[in-house]
Amino acid sequence: MRAYYMGADKTGPVAQARWVTWLDYDEPETAWRDDDAKALGAAIRRLRGDEYRNGGKKLTQERLAFRAAMTKNQVQLLEAGRGSGNRDAAGPSNPRMTTLAGVARALGVKVSDLLIEAGL
Repeated sequence: MRAYYMGADKTGPVAQARWVTWLDYDEPETAWRDDDAKALGAAIRRLRGDEYRNGGKKLTQERLAFRAAMTKNQVQLLEAGRGSGNRDAAGPSNPRMTTLAGVARALGVKVSDLLIEAGL
């Protein structure tokens, strides 16, 4: 059982604290997981290889990086779902919104469409 403070009750002459309790309440999972990072990377790779979207030819990592104002290494890590080049010490990639916006714009899609493509 968890108890959460919900503010003061101002109805009586003396303000009393109100506590709300939930039995067996499970908080929604909001953590960015390794699977999420890999799904996003796979979606970027798919969209980058979409010849129809990219004028009849596949978009290279280098070209995507140039269009998104990133380095090729950042694109490689993002597609691999890794946060660092060190495989042993790195957690999943966790790109900022500006990074997602740049990649989406370079791919010719909205950020929301990129996330939908990744199943997120």
